[in-house]
Order: sequence, then structure tokens, then C-alpha cells
Amino acid sequence: MTNSSFISLLSVVLLSVADGFGVQPTFLQQITTIPSNTIPPTKTSLSATTATATAANNKYFQLEEMEDNESCTTEIYLADDGSVRVSTTETDGPLPKAASGTWVETEGGDGGDGDDSPLPFSMLIARTFGTGIGMGEDKGSFTVERTFRGSVSLVGDSVSISGSMHILDDVKGDIDVGYFSMIDTTDAKDLSDDKKE
Repeated sequence: MTNSSFISLLSVVLLSVADGFGVQPTFLQQITTIPSNTIPPTKTSLSATTATATAANNKYFQLEEMEDNESCTTEIYLADDGSVRVSTTETDGPLPKAASGTWVETEGGDGGDGDDSPLPFSMLIARTFGTGIGMGEDKGSFTVERTFRGSVSLVGDSVSISGSMHILDDVKGDIDVGYFSMIDTTDAKDLSDDKKE
């Protein structure tokens, strides 16, 4: 092996290790999207149409977050003023001391291949957790922020939003850390509230 071919081989190895630090993608990251025109519709397939995020105004959603090998669901409410009410009790994930967020609908693309415009839905959720270290009210805490970017669609009469989750790292910048999906649960919530009365 000559020096130049050894250096080329070493460069390829170092670049592949540097790309993702040699970590194999998770199962969810390995899933590829099949273009919709390659699968013929059937009578039993769900019909999904694109919708604007304004269809999500004043609705309850079940937010499912999938990060690494973990997933959790949390009830959230998207208010028409752009705020997100995040339940601190209706979740199967860690219980935060406090949680809040914001959401916006952006003009532009659908996030499809070949479209450089932003996805039409963006949401930021911040959750504060207690560490249990300290005395009295001075116990430690930390805050975890996630940005959710995705597309809005209608599945039947229900609004559905799905996409990817991101964190903003001081060194690496915007990092894709997982996936999310949201389904409108407003009608189901209204029914359960009626039964309580």
C-alpha cells in the first residue's frame, strides 16, 4: 500500500467516524419514507390530507416523543395565542415541576424532498425538573428544551402533526434527536369531561 492510498483510506475512516461519532443510527432513524405515488391506495387505507396548522388552534393533542430507545406521551393544548399548555400530570414520562411552550405556523413549504423552505409547524417546549438536591425551596432544578418541527395533516376529521425533535447545542448547533407525532384528542377529551359532570 502506498502512502497516498493509505492516507486516502485513513481519511475515509476518519470522516466516517466523525460523521455521527461512529454511532449507528437507531431503528427509527433507519426508516425511509416511501413516496406516496408508489403505493396504490386501497379501500382500507387511511386518507391523509395536508392541512394548515391553524386547524390545530384551541385543540388538545396527545404528543408522543420518540428519542433514542425511549418514548413518552404527554397531553398538550395548542392555544390560538401561540402558547402551549403542557400537562405536568397527564404523561407517562418523568413528571416535571413546570412546563410551558410556544408554537407557530410558518408560511412556506411542506418540508418535502427538494423543498428548502421550513416545515409549516414549529413548537418549543421547556420542562423544568427538580434534582432533589438542596434544602427547602432552594432545591436544584434544570430545564430541558426541545424544538419540534413537522407537517400538519388531516386523518379523517382529526388533525395530525408529525416530524422531528431538535435540541440547540452550544457547540454543535441544531441537533436532530428524535421524532414526534401528535394526534388531536379534543373530541375524546370533551367526551370524558362530559362524563365527569
